[in-house]
Amino acid sequence: MNNERGFTFLEMLVSLSILMLILTFVVGLLAIIKEPKSGGINKLEWEVFIQQAKQEIYQSTHVTKNITTLRFSKNNGETVTYETYGTSIRRRVNGAGHEILLQNVNGVKYEMLINGVVIEAIDKHNNVFKSQLFSVFPLG
Repeated sequence: MNNERGFTFLEMLVSLSILMLILTFVVGLLAIIKEPKSGGINKLEWEVFIQQAKQEIYQSTHVTKNITTLRFSKNNGETVTYETYGTSIRRRVNGAGHEILLQNVNGVKYEMLINGVVIEAIDKHNNVFKSQLFSVFPLG
């Protein structure tokens, strides 16, 4: 008779697997918590903003700008506006709605080209983000 008490090899493997799984999540969580908050424009946020603007230009027949506003006139009769709203850039459709596209913006400039737009944004740390967006057709 063998009455020795202890863990089997299988029990030990299962407990180590669970421990490793828990540690993986804890390390990931700590990395997120310790990530410094920059207060500037996030590069991924900028890329999403530019992709949205590219779609607007692609669907537009006419684009106009003033100091703080970029206005897209679409084929379906909608007018989409990108405008400065505090330290953000928001999107409105036909003067309604409030979709924040870009945050932590200190300033924005729009420059019209023959068949496109140059968008330049400056964040709170004076980092400059600039992109040229083009359309197949003249937008004027």
